[in-house]
Amino acid sequence: AYTDYTCECSYGSGGCTVTKPSPSGTACYCAYLGAWTCSGTIVTCKNDDAEDCVTPTTSISSCIQGGGECGAYADTCECEQNEKGGCLITRAAPRNTACRCYNHGFPYYYCTAEVVGCGVYHADTCGVPDMSIDSCLQGG
Repeated sequence: AYTDYTCECSYGSGGCTVTKPSPSGTACYCAYLGAWTCSGTIVTCKNDDAEDCVTPTTSISSCIQGGGECGAYADTCECEQNEKGGCLITRAAPRNTACRCYNHGFPYYYCTAEVVGCGVYHADTCGVPDMSIDSCLQGG
């Protein structure tokens, strides 16, 4: 186990961020504990081959590898409703992540977005996301 190693997470507006990355080959799981406090626990990566598992950082993509609370990152993506009532990406996700659009239909008709892990980590649209349908499909 990794009892001699730690990772750390801190609270920020909207959730947690990784402030001390986990060791190589692992991820940091951030948990919101309440009272504006987050903690980090070393866990296995969602994808062992992902760049952010091999060399963890404090980025949102490394946080997503841990599978915990990653809501305080300024790096985000955006979706808007299109003329047919569906959602489309209007601001691409950060590198090594994907954008998941949520369509809130009747009676409100708007879209929201969340940065998530990629469906296919080795695809070009994971490493360098854009606003294409392929990037949208990466987010699920």
